[in-house]
Amino acid sequence: MSHKVILIVIDACRPDGLAQAQTPHLDGLWQSGSYSWMARSVAPSYTLPTHMSMFRGVPPESHGVLGNTMAASALRYPSIMDVAHQAGLRTAMFYSWGELRDLAAPDSVSLGYCRAFSFDEDTDAIVCRTAAEYLIAE
Repeated sequence: MSHKVILIVIDACRPDGLAQAQTPHLDGLWQSGSYSWMARSVAPSYTLPTHMSMFRGVPPESHGVLGNTMAASALRYPSIMDVAHQAGLRTAMFYSWGELRDLAAPDSVSLGYCRAFSFDEDTDAIVCRTAAEYLIAE
């Protein structure tokens, strides 16, 4: 049996907000997987520091990313993508904000897909569709 880990991060979405929304597909995922409604953010709660803490397992005071700009000090801590790659697993990242590329070393990601956000298109739908196609194919 092959096990897969899929981490879905919805930036700036609190659990109570998600509970109020009509999200049948997300509901199905959390109901059949692992989840936590008790997770807490780090301070500062900007996108890159919080993601860096989730992926590297240390607080901003340790990794040094205090704003939405990468800090070289974060590289001292391997990300979950780096650890998975070192264990011989395939990894992929799908995202719509270029700075998220820094969550893992470039050679730790088997497939990286970034569709830059645009007000002219439903970027999230494009990223989700691309991720779904990859998961089905792989």
